[in-house]
Amino acid sequence: MREAYRVAQEFGATGPVLNRLFQGALELGKRVRAETELGARPMSVASAGVKLAERIFGKLQQCTALVLGAGTISEQVVSQLRDRKIGQLYVANRSRERATDLGERFGAKVVTWEEWGRALTTSDIVVSCVSAAQVVLRREDVERVMAARGNRALFLIDLGVPRNIEPSAANLYNVYLYNVDDLTEIVEQNRRARESEIPRAEEIVNEHIGKFLSWQASVELGSVLNALRSRLREERSAFLQARLAQMNHMSAEDRQRIEVLMEELLEKLLLEPAEHLRGERHLRRKIQNVEALRDLFLPQREKP
Repeated sequence: MREAYRVAQEFGATGPVLNRLFQGALELGKRVRAETELGARPMSVASAGVKLAERIFGKLQQCTALVLGAGTISEQVVSQLRDRKIGQLYVANRSRERATDLGERFGAKVVTWEEWGRALTTSDIVVSCVSAAQVVLRREDVERVMAARGNRALFLIDLGVPRNIEPSAANLYNVYLYNVDDLTEIVEQNRRARESEIPRAEEIVNEHIGKFLSWQASVELGSVLNALRSRLREERSAFLQARLAQMNHMSAEDRQRIEVLMEELLEKLLLEPAEHLRGERHLRRKIQNVEALRDLFLPQREKP
């Protein structure tokens, strides 16, 4: 939305109302993110998995990740890792063409399916999401990798159905293994937690809606009052012109004085209802009163 607003501004496609609306929406988004937990909890298995990796390693800039597979979920994982500024990223897939396409789009290094095992030793995070009748990564493979890497922490994410990584690998020292069921449960817990934040978010939304509608009503009130003032001045001028034409005995000074008095009377008649409408705190009543004023005295004026 921010980008759409920027482009619209560049082309002069926004006016006061749209500017106020977009600016209010952007401010609203900031408040919801700052004052609730709605945006803090991942809602996909890919984002949940990467969030867990951050709990283990902290920032991922110094980490290396290997992603096996080039399907939709693998792409989501790669995207999440890139968003976290992963230090080094490898992708491997049985179809070299799909792996190359994924690597080019996300700046990942492509390794062949036959050679991805060599990247295991240097990888801190391994994500597997491939269709395979047998496990892709066995416990004994993980044992060899851990020995080669001096038992430094290794984070494994198994998103395959059936399982790509032998479950017993989770029993190895400093190996953290999560499968798709684990991450789905985390996402479900996050969903329930987010739901508890909805009432507060709705309060913030309603507050901003009220502010915008109040501003819009005030703008329309000012516009209606100006239009009404202009119309009354036209009526006053026509009335004076017709009446004063019959009063030839009056001097130019007297005529000017009468015009001034009529202007003062006009402003006085408008002052009290204008102040009453501006001071109205009940938004719905304020909008209704502005509409009534417009419909009664300016029936030809188009509604905003």
